[in-house]
Amino acid sequence: MDRPPYFFVHIPKTAGTSFRLSVEEQFGSENLIYDYGSGSNITNRLILENVYEKEDLYALKGALPSDRPVMVAGHVSLYKYAALSGADRVISFLRRPEDQIISHFRHHRRHHGFTGTFEEFASRRGMAEIQSRVLQAPLPLEAIGFLGLTERYSESIALLNQTLGLNLRVLEKNVSPTDGETAITPEMREIAIRATRVDRNLYDRVAGLFERRLRQFDAGRPYVHGAILRLLPRAIIGFAYRMNDTDPVFVRLTVNGREITDPIPAASHRPDLAGFGVTRAGFVGYHIHLERPLSPGDVVEAFAAEDEQPIGKQAFDPEK
Repeated sequence: MDRPPYFFVHIPKTAGTSFRLSVEEQFGSENLIYDYGSGSNITNRLILENVYEKEDLYALKGALPSDRPVMVAGHVSLYKYAALSGADRVISFLRRPEDQIISHFRHHRRHHGFTGTFEEFASRRGMAEIQSRVLQAPLPLEAIGFLGLTERYSESIALLNQTLGLNLRVLEKNVSPTDGETAITPEMREIAIRATRVDRNLYDRVAGLFERRLRQFDAGRPYVHGAILRLLPRAIIGFAYRMNDTDPVFVRLTVNGREITDPIPAASHRPDLAGFGVTRAGFVGYHIHLERPLSPGDVVEAFAAEDEQPIGKQAFDPEK
């Protein structure tokens, strides 16, 4: 059976090595296709040949095994392979930003010979705001197949198994030693917080999505991927769908807590999502015209009508 690969976006110092070990145990090490850069000795030959030499992702698609589960994984951006795997099969983990950057600093001191201060490290290009940078892509955060939290790793694995039908065990590897480590001072933590404000906003959004997924899991109800994408004075634009479900999600919309219409099907075409292989060939959008225009500060909320699952909340800002 032809099947696309899974794609693990490995953000540094977010328990990614432990996750890779779990996947290797279930899939077999030969079915993890690593991309850790052209100079890495663990980058797979299929990646080296088709991505770094030929610069042809379509050729990589044809070269990957399609008769068994495989996973492309590495310190790469979401954009690099998401169209290859499809949105549903993208997996990543996020960590509290201040902890992630401090752990990354310690890693560079241990393994890469960095001798500068933490402040110098945090100001180096590419070291701060790494989580938001890696996940930046023309794919809404809410459409990514699975986003877990390092701080809740066991719960994340359980949810991931339920979401994608996997059977991963919780294994721990690459737990950093503490002997001889630079002590975390209040000044370091303050620098870390200042250097990761964008990542903090991202982390808080993902934590909210995680909590909603967990509630649905505990209640035995399906999770709805959805978001309000844009508010215009007289229009609300968004999407909603259940993974692998060909029935449309009906969306209930409110403005300042008042329902503005009967539930509407999320059934209009979203070419941006279709390009990432979402269900219903991308016919998962909604675009409702308003008889009464929105005023600045009006709060628009979207719910899956079937179970009142919240799938979006925005305040109208005409300047955006």
